[in-house]
Amino acid sequence: MKKDSAFRPNEFELNEWAYRMLYRGQLPEATAILELNVHLFPASSNAYDSYGEALLKSGKKSEAIRMYQKLIALDPHNEHAEKVLGESAH
Repeated sequence: MKKDSAFRPNEFELNEWAYRMLYRGQLPEATAILELNVHLFPASSNAYDSYGEALLKSGKKSEAIRMYQKLIALDPHNEHAEKVLGESAH
């Protein structure tokens, strides 16, 4: 479906759109956009970071931990992800 679609989102634009929604209090919508971003750009550590953050804000701790673990798999030296995972363990 992605190949045939005229919809060609940019990772950065989707991320920015989602963060604008977060700041407006539209957490479910922002989370859905960030989930889409992860699916469209599975090699992006930033996509996992942003989605993980939204999941944490949504109270979905176990799902957020999985996203940060995927981020670490992509970027093993990501200090932010290590910090979040360390804090989530408590």
